[in-house]
Amino acid sequence: MALKFVFLAGFPGFVASTATITMNSLAQGSEFNQCILQTDFTTKGLNNAITVTNRGLDGCCPTGQWNSECKMYSKSQSFFGESVGYCLSYAKKYKLEGTNEKTDDQADGKLALTTIKAYTGCAPFTPVGTGSPSPAPAAPGVAPADASGCPAVTGVTKMVLNTMAQGSEFTKCIKVSDFNSKSMFDEVEVVDRDANTGCCPKCWIPGIKWYNQYWGAMVVCGFKEDGSVNMGMSTSNNVQSCTYNKCYVVKMDITCADNTKMRIDGCCPKDQWDSECKMYSKSQSFFNHNVGYCLSYAKTYKLEGTTEKTDDQAGGKLALSNIYSYTACAGFNPAAAPEPASNQETSPAAQASIGLLGVVGALVAIM
Repeated sequence: MALKFVFLAGFPGFVASTATITMNSLAQGSEFNQCILQTDFTTKGLNNAITVTNRGLDGCCPTGQWNSECKMYSKSQSFFGESVGYCLSYAKKYKLEGTNEKTDDQADGKLALTTIKAYTGCAPFTPVGTGSPSPAPAAPGVAPADASGCPAVTGVTKMVLNTMAQGSEFTKCIKVSDFNSKSMFDEVEVVDRDANTGCCPKCWIPGIKWYNQYWGAMVVCGFKEDGSVNMGMSTSNNVQSCTYNKCYVVKMDITCADNTKMRIDGCCPKDQWDSECKMYSKSQSFFNHNVGYCLSYAKTYKLEGTTEKTDDQAGGKLALSNIYSYTACAGFNPAAAPEPASNQETSPAAQASIGLLGVVGALVAIM
C-alpha cells in the first residue's frame, strides 16, 4: 500500500465533512487525495471502514505482534507540531527491488509499484504482480501496455540467451524489465528493431554500449567495423533515429554470493557479490530512460587481450579473447571462449609488465 499525500489544513485540524471507505476498495497504486481520521490511521487495517475527509493507515502491527519474517522500524511525521506514528517494514530475507529511475515511479495517474526501488515487502505484499493475477496478453505475440507507461508492442517472441553462441551478433531488442531481472538461462522477451528508425521501442533496448576495458552487461553494443565503439540516438522533428552499430552476446556464467546467477545486466543482487569479484554500478540513457547495469572485474586483476581494436571482431562474432579488458570474475573466462574463424592474422599481445600503481592509475583515468 502506497499513498500520495497532498498536505492540506484538513489534517489534523478542523473537519468539515466526512465519509466512510475501506482502503481495500481502492485500486492498487491509485492516487489518494483525502485525509484519514488520525485515530483510524493508527488503529485500523486495510479491510476496515475508516473515516476520511477531503484531503493512513500507518503500516503497523500491534506492539510485539510482528511476524518473525517481517522486520520493522517505528517512525513519526509531524503535522503542525503534532506527531503521527507509522511503521516501515521489510522482509527478513530482503534485497533492493525495482529500478533506480525515479521518473517511472508514477504512470497513468497511479504509483507504479513494480518500479519503486525499495526493500522486499513483508509477506503477503509483493509489489511485482500485486493484486489480481496478471491479465493474459491481448493476442499472441503482443506485449500489453503496463503500469510503468511502457506501450504495447507487437511481434514479441521469447528466447534464452544461453542458447546463442558465445560472441554471436544480437540484432533484437530485449525488454528492460527482463534485462534487469533475468539471467542468461531464463526466458526473456525480445522484439525486432524498427526497420525505419533503427530504434528499439520504449522500455526495450538493444544492449548496453561497451564500456572500455570492463566486462559489463551480457549484450554489448556499439562496435563499428574499424573496432571503435559508438551508439548514436537522436530526435529530429519528434522522430527518433538510432545507430546502435553491432551488438554481441557475452555469456558470463558467474554465480553470486547467494548462489543465484548473474543477471543479463551484469549485476548480482545488492551485497551478494562474491568477495573475489569487484564491481561498479552504472546506467545508460535511452531517450531519457536510464537503464542500470554493472561492470565487474576480479579482485586480482590485470589487463588482458590485445590493444589492437581491429581484431575485436572476426567471423561475424566478438572475439572475446582479443578484447582488451580487466580480468573477469570467476565463472567467465574470455580466453576460453571459442575463437571466431578469421582469415586475418591476429597480432600477439604485446604487453609490458606494469606495477600496481600503473593499474590503479589506469582505473582512475577510466572512471
